[in-house]
Amino acid sequence: MAHCPKCKKELPDEANYCLYCGFQIVHGDNNKAITTQTSSSTDSKDSKLKFDLFLYGIGTAVGLIMLLLSLVSQEISLLGIALGALLLIVGGAGLIVTRIRIWWSRR
Repeated sequence: MAHCPKCKKELPDEANYCLYCGFQIVHGDNNKAITTQTSSSTDSKDSKLKFDLFLYGIGTAVGLIMLLLSLVSQEISLLGIALGALLLIVGGAGLIVTRIRIWWSRR
């Protein structure tokens, strides 16, 4: 059995790609595995994760501003507070999940 040099998972000898992280495995002389990472798939994953991080960051910022404006204004709006809190919670959770996904993909 071969092992992926990136994620260290066990792979079948005839595998062309790592089933876990997407590393491309090129078989050379004596069927020895030579590994190279597919840059296009990695680049697209990284750009998608960065875009997700950006969107969740914007959502969190908008939620925080909406919540603060609703609390500070003369007329307290329960709808504004509820929407601001919802955006803040969803955006914050999205930021945390996306950061974990980025960390996990670079392990």
